[in-house]
This record gives sequence, structure tokens and C-alpha cells, in this order.
Amino acid sequence: MGVGRFRLSRVGEAAVGDQRRLAAVMFTDLVGYTALTQRNEALAMQLLEEHRRLVRPFFPKHNGREIKTIGDAFLVEFASALEATRCAFDIQQSLNELNSGRSQDKRALLRIGIHLGDVIHDQNDL
Repeated sequence: MGVGRFRLSRVGEAAVGDQRRLAAVMFTDLVGYTALTQRNEALAMQLLEEHRRLVRPFFPKHNGREIKTIGDAFLVEFASALEATRCAFDIQQSLNELNSGRSQDKRALLRIGIHLGDVIHDQNDL
């Protein structure tokens, strides 16, 4: 922790200096990615890179800010739940088009969850 900052003892309260605000948070997750890495690591890595190239351009188009990647997942912050939902829809539509000409075993399937609530910014993380 930085100088002059401390954590409050009560659960759920932000540390002094952290910023709390209302935000829509999107999580993405490639379906079956861990199992695929065990069966076919080369294909898993190919789908992961393709997934990253495909979804990243949608975030700024919908005023989203990529917070971080966690393995095959993204954590993205939006000021608006509507923008997060539109982003998720566009991503899924784009993936559907990409997958339409592929065999079942080479399709990239993506789960997307959106939550609206208070977030606490701590440095570059939520």
C-alpha cells in the first residue's frame, strides 16, 4: 500500500484514497478452454489469440475500458449497462459469423456476464 493509505477494518468499505463509483462490468470466458488446452494446446492457443483480436476492438467502440485479462477471460468496465450489453451483443454476433463456417471442434464459444454495481478502483484494478 502507498504512503498515507490504510484499509478500514469493516468488510465492504473502501480503503482511503480508493475511488468508488457505479459501473457496468463485463466478464468474458471462452467455453471449454481449459479442457481444450489439455486435448489440443495448439488449437487452444490459436482460438485464444483469435478471440483476443476479435473482441478487443469492440471495447472502445462501446466506451469500454479493458481492465485486465485473466487467462482466457477479459474484465472490462463500462460507464453504462446499455453500452456493455450492446458490446456483448456485437461480440456474440461477430463470433457467430466467424463460427458459421467452422466445424464444431474449431468454434470459439464465449460466455459473457455483465454486472452493474459499485466498483472500487485500486490503482489499475477493480
